[in-house]
Amino acid sequence: MLLGNMKFRLRVIAVLVLVLITLGLYMSLPDQGSSARKQGFQKSLQIGDQNFNVKKWLQVSTEVDSEMCSLTGPGPPHSANISTYDLYYNTPFNVKSNGEWEMPVPEQKYDSASRPPKLKVILVPHSHNDVGWLKTVSEYYSDQTKHILNNMVNKLTEYPNMTFIWTETIYFSMWWSELEDAVKVHVRRLIRRGQLEMTLGGWVMPDEASTHYVAVIDQLIEGHQWLLENLHVRPENSWAIDPFGYSGTMPYLWHKAGMSNMVVQRVHQAVKTSLLNQKALEFYWRQMWDRKGSTDIFCHVMPFMLYSIKYTCGPDPFVCVNFDFRQIPGDFSQNRGRQITDDILEHSAEMLYLQYRSYANYFQYNIVLVPIGDDFRYDKEKEW
Repeated sequence: MLLGNMKFRLRVIAVLVLVLITLGLYMSLPDQGSSARKQGFQKSLQIGDQNFNVKKWLQVSTEVDSEMCSLTGPGPPHSANISTYDLYYNTPFNVKSNGEWEMPVPEQKYDSASRPPKLKVILVPHSHNDVGWLKTVSEYYSDQTKHILNNMVNKLTEYPNMTFIWTETIYFSMWWSELEDAVKVHVRRLIRRGQLEMTLGGWVMPDEASTHYVAVIDQLIEGHQWLLENLHVRPENSWAIDPFGYSGTMPYLWHKAGMSNMVVQRVHQAVKTSLLNQKALEFYWRQMWDRKGSTDIFCHVMPFMLYSIKYTCGPDPFVCVNFDFRQIPGDFSQNRGRQITDDILEHSAEMLYLQYRSYANYFQYNIVLVPIGDDFRYDKEKEW
């Protein structure tokens, strides 16, 4: 009532006085952690001055607290041979003037004069469906996603040796609610046959770099519970190709959720190069506190820039675009794929084989994982 009866100028002055009084009371309260924070900051400044190196300044010296990390603390030694902390700090980020990073092409594993070892190529058709991006979830579903899933059922039925993976459970649930019971039974049959695999299985493909773990677990429970109740499956493999950065906590969560393998993509090319130099683009991801490896999960890092077909058949994107055969009027595309005829069959096969063979040089073993897809691909029947 007092402020209500005062003129506007007096009201403003009164509010400012109250704010200053409150701030003064807050500043006068004792802060038990302020002294410790001040000492810690001064110590970090001393470390930075001693090393004259920004990277070293950012690192926490193990001499300050030798028990902070299981790699240096008491007890049996940690058997991991690559630390993600060291990996980042020891990676030179020498990008070009245009911001690009040129990834080196590794030498071939075998003598060119000898017969190369047998190569196993695993093709993985997929369609990444963002849960809201340039359109709303409903718009994406009605315009593209439901057509992808309808085509998927038709084509997997027509071709029993064809496979497909799906990740975003929210879209699958929207589509499922529109299906007749007979189609639902058939979809479950495709899953039992191994033609259709549900990967990761969260409600969405979550961001990992900035999302709190509670939110990640919440959406994972939502997705996995829906899959178990409706499709009677639990995902065994994680497919996280579009999060911008990866948290070291996610492998632990995926493992605890029942998954034993994971695929990631959006890692800086410089970091991928550091892994490549150690032939470690495939590794078991171990937690810093896990000395025995009880939470290990196998991780495959896709070596090239993106997950589109242009960057997944091998190291040369200008060759790979010749094997992207989506030709839809009105689409903006860099695809150069054309119909394979007898005249170009041998030449095309040789081009693709050389890419697959070069691809294998990035890994320890003669097995390559080749995704075939992109954002919202296979929404047109013609593409299948």
